[in-house]
Amino acid sequence: MGWDIIHFGLKHDIPVHDIHATGLELSKRLKTNIKVVAWEEFKYDEKKHIISLKKRVKYSIIEIISNKAYKTETQVEILYFQQKELKSKLRDKIFTLKFDSKETKIRFNDLMSDFEANIYPIYTLNNEEISYQIFKENVYLDINPEVRYFGWEKAFHEKETRREWLLNKRKEYIEPARLFGCKKVLICSDQGPTEKISDHIYMSTEELLDYTNKYNTITTINLEMKKKKEFM
Repeated sequence: MGWDIIHFGLKHDIPVHDIHATGLELSKRLKTNIKVVAWEEFKYDEKKHIISLKKRVKYSIIEIISNKAYKTETQVEILYFQQKELKSKLRDKIFTLKFDSKETKIRFNDLMSDFEANIYPIYTLNNEEISYQIFKENVYLDINPEVRYFGWEKAFHEKETRREWLLNKRKEYIEPARLFGCKKVLICSDQGPTEKISDHIYMSTEELLDYTNKYNTITTINLEMKKKKEFM
């Protein structure tokens, strides 16, 4: 067993607050048809102003890209879709909602709290080849690093002998980040001290970098650096 490497693209330019625009951008950049889905967990009775749990939780399909321009299709799940829609529709009235049961109230309020906290991704993307998570400003990048974190960290202390390998890895990590308009890539391990960095990926990019810089370790690649300055 060992520590695996995980990668995050920082400061993406995906219009996450516009579902339709997000679907169009993702389709164009990833060159895949997009099918957007969301959990249909609650039912809202407008006349009674009451929320109830659906007897059977299922996906509600939202068609964003109707044409079949590409050979592949990627499913995009929107988290907290119903919470977002109800909050936008009801505004202050959301605080006077009634519930058909205590269970419904607890479930709905728990999800609303998570939605407000922004601690989970807004979108998750999945097909046979990729798996990405898009947060408010940052993106989890699905990259197979081929080495464990120890090998990555060790290479930075052997720049003369591992320089070409580091350059190739840098290019490999840059490409998926650029798909989302990211300016930096943050690299950390899924275990050990830097595991805590990935737990804060929901933060704004500035907050996350401030948090990351508290650790005395190499974790970021600046994609805007001059060619001569390859590494941080």
